[in-house]
Amino acid sequence: MAAVRRTAQRARERGFSMVEMLLAALILAVGILGLTMLQAMGLRYMRGSHNLTLATQLAEQTLDQVEQEGRSTWLNATDSPLAAPRAVPGLLYFAAGSLFRVVQDYDGQGNPTAGNGVFTCVAQSALVPGATVGGLVDVTATVTFQEAGQGGALATRSVVVSRRIVHG
Repeated sequence: MAAVRRTAQRARERGFSMVEMLLAALILAVGILGLTMLQAMGLRYMRGSHNLTLATQLAEQTLDQVEQEGRSTWLNATDSPLAAPRAVPGLLYFAAGSLFRVVQDYDGQGNPTAGNGVFTCVAQSALVPGATVGGLVDVTATVTFQEAGQGGALATRSVVVSRRIVHG
């Protein structure tokens, strides 16, 4: 009689079976795996966004320097009482009113390096149609860099920024 009562009591007890527990654990594991993959993708996209922003800043910084040098050479050429204006020393982009093509490497934080940088900025000028040397030039700064793409393969990306600048 006592054995019958225990069997009836066990039938009334509520709980989870082992199969239900394993199924719940499987569903939880799939959910956590999905969140982990989402986190990894978010980090990859954040790194790509950082690289793109830094490349744009380097291109803009280069064009700002080109514009500053262009203005100083133009002012020196037009405001000089001398018959032949003196050259401004230390110019990287404008030398004696010539066109230029300058290549500069940068590390992952945007600091200039001697070579083999993460970012490579090529700044070059071209005369505006109808303009003469000492007038308007179109300056283009192209920054290229590599980053991990789909499947871990390296993908080359580039940012191109242009300005029209007066120089002497």
